[in-house]
Amino acid sequence: MRSTSITAADFAPTLHCVTQLLADHCANLEIIKIGYGSELGQNVLDADIFFARGRWPKLRTLHLLNVHGTPSTSSLAASFFDTHPTIEALHMQIGAALITPNAGALPALRELRCSKDQATAILSTPSDEPRPLETLRGPFLTGRGADDALLRALDKCKTLRRVELRGISGIKVLRALAAVAPRLTWLDVAEGRPLDSGPTGTVSLATAGQWADALALFPGLTTFHGISFFSEVAFVGGGVPVLADKPVARKNDEVATALAAKCPKLRRLDHWARGTNRVVVLAREDDKVRWVVMRTREDDSHAGILPPKSKGRGKRTFC
Repeated sequence: MRSTSITAADFAPTLHCVTQLLADHCANLEIIKIGYGSELGQNVLDADIFFARGRWPKLRTLHLLNVHGTPSTSSLAASFFDTHPTIEALHMQIGAALITPNAGALPALRELRCSKDQATAILSTPSDEPRPLETLRGPFLTGRGADDALLRALDKCKTLRRVELRGISGIKVLRALAAVAPRLTWLDVAEGRPLDSGPTGTVSLATAGQWADALALFPGLTTFHGISFFSEVAFVGGGVPVLADKPVARKNDEVATALAAKCPKLRRLDHWARGTNRVVVLAREDDKVRWVVMRTREDDSHAGILPPKSKGRGKRTFC
């Protein structure tokens, strides 16, 4: 067996039991994903036994979620990382424990998901060669001094291409991020939408222009999520908006034009209805741009977009 995924929802095996089972019988594991519900107690979730006992020399992916730490957790985890240099993807939620790896640890790390403080601790740890980090998920950027240490660490990650934040405090955060990670191709600011206006949470045209100016600092950006630029439009046959929604559609056209002008590679943005497996795609034809609604694949980790079922006239296609 090369991988295992355990979610303690309907049953609650202690992490001690899980670790003992995997360590004794599954030495060749490459992927371990363990997650617990937040309602379980300290004795069930103590992470120390996992880091002290676990040894999987081929481990590439580790998810350890909603477990508790102790004063010993940091040192035990640091030793664990020393003996598992093959880890490429790491997702950790270990209570209030802050794990600081030893110098040279996690040399193969490509994907990291954790809090801002934990990411700072890991990425600030010296390594013999730059870590090949491509994806960072989970931090909340406030735009204050607490961000500085993480930004300094990211400045050394020249391979970073995808950032998914838990939230941001405003546009100025993007400017700070662009200063250290201008090569991003995918940026998600999650629920951080401080400049939304109106009950729909859609930004105004003027505000969209401000966001476009900030996003232009990432010249290779193809995907941006977390801000609702486009307003809901109802369509009739042939992809034509209903009469009452034509002013809204024109505003969407203007937003698309503004974004495309500042961000020449930007393609994929939020649909106005979240959770519908749909996105808005900027389609460029010669010197013109139109916005198109497309469905996404259920597994969206690689940004797969299904082609529209049919195309309509003008700049808008609904599928």
